[in-house]
Amino acid sequence: MNIKLGIKNHRTFIIQALRFIFVGVLNTGVDVAVYYVLTRYTGYFNHHIFITRILSFLSGSICSFALNRLWTFQKRDAVSSIEVFKFYVTIGMSLVIGLVSMRLFVNIFHFYDLIALGLSIIFTFIWNFTISRLWVFKSVMPGV
Repeated sequence: MNIKLGIKNHRTFIIQALRFIFVGVLNTGVDVAVYYVLTRYTGYFNHHIFITRILSFLSGSICSFALNRLWTFQKRDAVSSIEVFKFYVTIGMSLVIGLVSMRLFVNIFHFYDLIALGLSIIFTFIWNFTISRLWVFKSVMPGV
């Protein structure tokens, strides 16, 4: 029995999905590393964790856009304003989801900030993958 999923090239789809996951792990590492360094080794940012969270998140997002565009989806043409707009709308919503969830975990549930960060990253990862797959990179996913 052959179930058609609307995917013409399964191999391309699987490679892109695996690369997207790898890039997600890498940019999460950038995000956490920037957050950790700023909160643990600076006098200002260790008292302003939500500002630090915004900066660390943006650092990870720049890594994500560049690597997903060039490596995951192998786009070599000029970056379009629509592509950047879609990406940053998605990232903007991710930031809101991450900040709200982190605030809840820190201020309401009194979790340690690094645990709250990890949990907020799970929420933002689910959002990013779903929206990137269905909207941001849809037009550049051959065979889908």
